[in-house]
Amino acid sequence: HILGEHRKAHAESIGKELIKWCEQNLEGVLYVKTPSYFNRVTEYLKQFGFVELGTLEKAWRKNGVLNSMTILSRGLKQCQQQQQ
Repeated sequence: HILGEHRKAHAESIGKELIKWCEQNLEGVLYVKTPSYFNRVTEYLKQFGFVELGTLEKAWRKNGVLNSMTILSRGLKQCQQQQQ
């Protein structure tokens, strides 16, 4: 989570550093679930190579309302190299 007052200045660099850390320390595929009504989060993740896989309908309850979740994934460098 990046606080609103810091997003514009730091969101891109933080995203790049997170991907870099994941590629150095993890293997396989990263999966992300985000509430579907957070369209800006989905677009932010796509900037870093995440691809939208689908939606889990009514998968998450907030304030008594069932909300859908968007699922995204991104292969890590090691995983992408193994597939080639």
